[in-house]
Amino acid sequence: FISQLYPKKESGLFAKVGGGYVDKWHNNQYGKTTRKEGWGLVVGGGYDFYLNDKVAVSPFANFSYGEAEDLKYKAITFGLGVTFP
Repeated sequence: FISQLYPKKESGLFAKVGGGYVDKWHNNQYGKTTRKEGWGLVVGGGYDFYLNDKVAVSPFANFSYGEAEDLKYKAITFGLGVTFP
């Protein structure tokens, strides 16, 4: 689950935070499947640039972290979203 928060909607600036369940599956070269479970979270932010009343372009950045038993995952992602408010 991820919540997106707008401190001042008129500014277009937003923050997001979320977390959830992690389920990691892996098939090795010998056909054996392993499964690990855990938790993960994401924090990030971005900005909505309104092109008109019906469309916004939203660049964003996120930091993600997760653990599934002995595996740990960290990533920084950048993206561009299109919003139809």
